Amino acid sequence: TILLYIVFYLSLLAHITGAGLSMVYLKNGENRFLGSASRFNAIGAILLLLSCGIRFSIWQEAPLSNATDFVNLFMLMVSITGFVITRAETRRALLTFYLPPLALFCLFAGYTAIPDLSLAPKALPSIFISIHVVTAVLAYGLFFVASLTSIAYAYVARRLKQGIPRGLVRKLPSLENMDRTLFLLIRMGYPVFAITVLQGAYWAWSEKQLLSPNWWLDPKIFMSILMLFFYGFTYHGRSLSRLRGPKLAYALFAFGTFLGCYLLLKATGILPDFIMEPMQ
Repeated sequence: TILLYIVFYLSLLAHITGAGLSMVYLKNGENRFLGSASRFNAIGAILLLLSCGIRFSIWQEAPLSNATDFVNLFMLMVSITGFVITRAETRRALLTFYLPPLALFCLFAGYTAIPDLSLAPKALPSIFISIHVVTAVLAYGLFFVASLTSIAYAYVARRLKQGIPRGLVRKLPSLENMDRTLFLLIRMGYPVFAITVLQGAYWAWSEKQLLSPNWWLDPKIFMSILMLFFYGFTYHGRSLSRLRGPKLAYALFAFGTFLGCYLLLKATGILPDFIMEPMQ
C-alpha cells in the first residue's frame, strides 16, 4: 500500500511539474521547457497507469468504483489524448492549454486519494461493465481535450481580430489546424461514446435484476443521451461544413463547461447513483 501511495503521488507530481513548465514556456517562449513539459506529462501518465495496476494487484478488483478511481482514469485518458495530439510539432504549444487544467484534477485527486486508495474497490457485476466504464471515460477525456482546444481556438481568433498576432498566438497552431484537430477529436469520440451507450443499453436489458427500480432517473442516463446527441450534432455538422471554425469551437466550449460540472458533481458524490443499487 505504501508503494501504491508513492507511485500515485509521484504521478501527480510529474503532471503538476509538466503544467508548471508549460507556464514557464508561456513566459519566456523557450521550446525546451515545452519539450520537458511533454515528457513529464508522459511520465505522469505511465506512473498513473502503474498505480492503477498496483491497486488492482492488491485487491484483484478493477479500480473503477470511487471518486479517486474515476478521476485517475479520467486524468489518464486526458494525458494520453493530449500527448498524442501534441506529438506534432505544430500542435505542441496546445500543452499550455491542456496541462494546467490537468494539474487541477491532480490536486483534487491528491486530496481524495488519502482515504480512497486504502479502500478496496467495489466489485463490478462483470468485465463487460468494466469495459463500459473505461470507454465512457475515454469519450469524456476526448471531449474534454476538444473543449480545451476550442478555448485555444477562441483565444487565437480573438487576438487576430484585435490585430495582435504576437506572443503565444504565433506559437499556437493556425486556426485551420485547430479546426482539423477539433474534428479529429470529435471523430474519435463519437464512435467511442456510441459504443458506450450501446454497451449500457445492452447491459440494462440483459441484467435487469441488478438495477434499482429508479435506474432510469440516474443523471448518467440523461447525460449519456445528451452527450450522444451533441457528439452526433457536432460530427455531422462539421462533416457537412455547416459547423466549423468559431461555431464549432464555441459549441464545444459551452458543452464542455456543462460536462465538466457534471463530472465534478459525480466525482464528489453530490449527484446520486440509481443504477448500481440492486433491487430489493
